Amino acid sequence: MRFNKFLLAGVTALGLASTAMAGGRNPGSLLLFPEFDNRQANLTLLTVTNTNGDTLNGTIKVEFVYIGKYGANNQTLDCLEFNRTHTLTPNDTLSVITSAHNPGQEQGYVYVFAKDKDTGVAKVFNHLIGNEMTIMGIEALDYSLNPFQDTEAWTQLMRSLHQALRLPLNTVRTKLHRGKQRLMQLAVERGWNGELA
Repeated sequence: MRFNKFLLAGVTALGLASTAMAGGRNPGSLLLFPEFDNRQANLTLLTVTNTNGDTLNGTIKVEFVYIGKYGANNQTLDCLEFNRTHTLTPNDTLSVITSAHNPGQEQGYVYVFAKDKDTGVAKVFNHLIGNEMTIMGIEALDYSLNPFQDTEAWTQLMRSLHQALRLPLNTVRTKLHRGKQRLMQLAVERGWNGELA
């Protein structure tokens, strides 16, 4: 549970969740699911929907990026990354069971972002919504979450850094991810309580 609070505090600190916290169903280009749990007797179902109905320009690729905290037998993974890309046509919905979609990691978090269907480059496409449902069989507990969403800030930041640093977009994304982890860690170490000024 401490991992979830740490992650949520950091995302809020970076300002990525401001619009999602207001409504929770606002479409965006980036969806952050705060956890997945593939341990025995648990099931996590992720759903991503393309709300764009334009039959000519509404098709988009989405990349699922799993960041693993624990692997098999509670092995620490040190934020190991696993990726999968899917194509969503207009008004299309994709639901995945994380243990089948990413069988190598037991716990962590997932983010999904929009990519150009032809080039595979991250792009602003504020038409993605999602949901996460977790069922914990042993505890007979289930719960559902809407992801944190970003409308344009994350994609604009990646593009700006990509142009300024003249680095490949994947390198920029990796560096931002590592920097985000460090910022979250610093915020918690300095007693930040998750509230925005």
